[in-house]
Amino acid sequence: MRQEGDRKGLGTAAAATAALSVPLIVVPVLGPLIAAWAGCRRAGRNAIGASALVAAGWGVLLWWASGHEVNVGGTSVSLGPLMLVIPAVVGGLLAGGLLATGQRGGTPIGIVVLVAGVAWTGFQFEPVVTLVREFKPAAPQQASANTGGCPENLKRLYTAARLYADSWDDMLPPPDVWMDRITEYAQDTSVFRCPAVAQGSADRYGYAMNRDAGARALWEISAPADVPAFYDSTSLGRNANDAYSSLPVPGRHGGSNNVVFLDGHVKAVESP
Repeated sequence: MRQEGDRKGLGTAAAATAALSVPLIVVPVLGPLIAAWAGCRRAGRNAIGASALVAAGWGVLLWWASGHEVNVGGTSVSLGPLMLVIPAVVGGLLAGGLLATGQRGGTPIGIVVLVAGVAWTGFQFEPVVTLVREFKPAAPQQASANTGGCPENLKRLYTAARLYADSWDDMLPPPDVWMDRITEYAQDTSVFRCPAVAQGSADRYGYAMNRDAGARALWEISAPADVPAFYDSTSLGRNANDAYSSLPVPGRHGGSNNVVFLDGHVKAVESP
C-alpha cells in the first residue's frame, strides 16, 4: 500500500509540475523553479523524483527542438539557441523539487543545483553576448568604387558566421550555402555586397567563402588568424566559394583586396 501511495504521489506531483511548467518555462530561471516547487510541495520524498522526471522531459524536448528550424515571415530561423538554456531549465526544475521536499538538506543542495545550472547557461551564452556587443551596423553604402564599407562588411560576415556557429555546435556554415545559412544572423543583406562591385543586377555580390574553412568546427582550426574566411572575389554569384583562389587582379581596392580571417581581423592583401 505504501509503495502504491508513493507511486501515486510521484505521478500526481510530476503531472502538476509539468502542467505548471508549460506557462512558466518562458520565465528565465524562476519559472522552472516555481513550477517544480508548487507542483511538488505536498509530495514529500517524491518531490525529487517528480521534478527529475519533468526536468528530463524538458531537457529532451529542448534538445530535439534545437535541431530544427521555424519559418518566420518567409525566413527559416534556427532553434539552435534553445540548446543553450537546457542547463538553466533543468537546474531550476531540480532545484524546485529539492526545495519542496522540506528536508533539511534540500534547501542548500537545491541552491547549489540552481546556481550550477544558471552558471553553465551563462558560460555558454558568453561568446554570443560578446559577438552581439561587437556587432555594429554599417552605414548605407552606395554602389560605387567606395572602399570604406568593404572591411566593415567582411567583419559583419564573420560575426554572422560566428553567431551561426554558436547555434550549431561551433560548426561554420557549409560553403555552398553560406549566404543562405547566415542571412538571419547578418540582419542586413547589404553586407553581402562589396561596395566596389557595380550592381548591374541583383545577382552580383563580390564576396566568396573559403571552401576549406566551410562546414568545419572552429575548434578544429589550430591557427584561425592564418585561415581566410571571406574575401573579395571575382566570383560574383550568390554563395560563391573556392579555395581562396578568386582574388581580383588587380586588387579591387586601390590594388589590394580585403580578407577577413577566422580570428576576426580584416587585412588588405595584394593579389597573387
